[in-house]
Amino acid sequence: MNHTLSHNTVKELEESYYKHYSEERYISNNENHIVTVTSFSKEYIVAKNRKEYDQSWKENVFLNSIINHSLRIRRFDLLSNYNDHNNSPSARSFHSTRLVFIINGYAYYYAMYTDQFLLISSKKMSTEVFDEKKTYLIGVSDILNLSRLYNEFSLYISMLDSGHLLYNIKNELGNYRLNYYQYTKFNSQEFYSHVNLDKRYSYVSFALEIEMDLSEVINVDNSLLGYDKRLDISLDELCAAPHLRPLIDCYNNEKEIQKVEKFSEGFYSIPFINVEKRNSAHTIVGNYNKGDLFEKVKPDKILSLIKTNKKFFNNKDIQLMILKKESEGTIAWFENGNHYKVDINYSYLMYDNRNIFDMNSYNTVVIGYSTKDMISNFGLRNHITSFGEVMQFIGIYINRFQYSFRPMKNHNDSYIKDKLNLQTECTINYMGVVCNAPTQQVSYYM
Repeated sequence: MNHTLSHNTVKELEESYYKHYSEERYISNNENHIVTVTSFSKEYIVAKNRKEYDQSWKENVFLNSIINHSLRIRRFDLLSNYNDHNNSPSARSFHSTRLVFIINGYAYYYAMYTDQFLLISSKKMSTEVFDEKKTYLIGVSDILNLSRLYNEFSLYISMLDSGHLLYNIKNELGNYRLNYYQYTKFNSQEFYSHVNLDKRYSYVSFALEIEMDLSEVINVDNSLLGYDKRLDISLDELCAAPHLRPLIDCYNNEKEIQKVEKFSEGFYSIPFINVEKRNSAHTIVGNYNKGDLFEKVKPDKILSLIKTNKKFFNNKDIQLMILKKESEGTIAWFENGNHYKVDINYSYLMYDNRNIFDMNSYNTVVIGYSTKDMISNFGLRNHITSFGEVMQFIGIYINRFQYSFRPMKNHNDSYIKDKLNLQTECTINYMGVVCNAPTQQVSYYM
């Protein structure tokens, strides 16, 4: 590697990346362009053989439920810039984070566009790392497609995407009242040494371990084989990326293992309902709200429930506040119970709305923020993923009122901090809006 950052520690690399791609992202992203020549595909991991294969996993209630409520495509919109939708929001509907299941020591990749389990490991993984009697759910984030549009900011976005997926899984585990372990440090080197995935563009964004033996569910000898077709291409598209290349290389060579047990007791899980309408209306006429005061959306109630579930997030110390328009003006609600009227113009909440949002038509805006020292304390992945988790919780919760939720990444950090009197050491990490989606879609439901 020929990078000025390549010999730094993971902590130093993450701190440097966060400095450039949090508040300074609009400047940094214009300075470091990534030119990609690999042909675009929404699915790079494909079936290698065409034989008759085992599909009995679809009969397993648990596996089918996890897939159904996380990655399986639920809706296809014709009047949309982003056509295919599942229950896990992702930038541009690229679905940058996918699931790998380790069952009986073998790795299976869920291919969402063909609804198949693909065997991507040729032999069993080390039993010292992966217990054959347990099931592992591995989030693998791929940044190649995101980098075409977002350059090095693609890593940050992929972590937010992974948080949405991760919380959907945690919520379903909560519905099953299952305890699990979450890895805060994971042996990625062992994982990548066994799987047919291109580690130049992907990394493990989260890993869960469940006390469940599913070895009888899938017949490894009759499984459809899968491989990453980019492995046949020698060109490294990220070789000149000063932050991404060394950071992803460090992630994928980690050996240390650290995990925390999460108990379902005390977890506020929400049954999945009305899944077709949970996503926001990404339409060719733009996003807006109309004729709704969102009276059922209570900021104090939402913040109270989030406080209950915070110990289940990767970083329980992140902060959240909610802006809501009331008859007396816009009220800012904070987690500590404080709330007061603020003089704020929704039109300036976004750095660049590209004329696809009528921000003034929105009523309720959620803003996630944190102090800058949290990167050192929790690590970049655990920290950023948590904001995707908390936004996904809100998305699931407000769905019960027939509303949808749209997360946004192009927030106007300096304006928000100024209007909300947030300290200089605070960073705005994520933003989302509650939608009533008045635009009628032409959709196909699956």
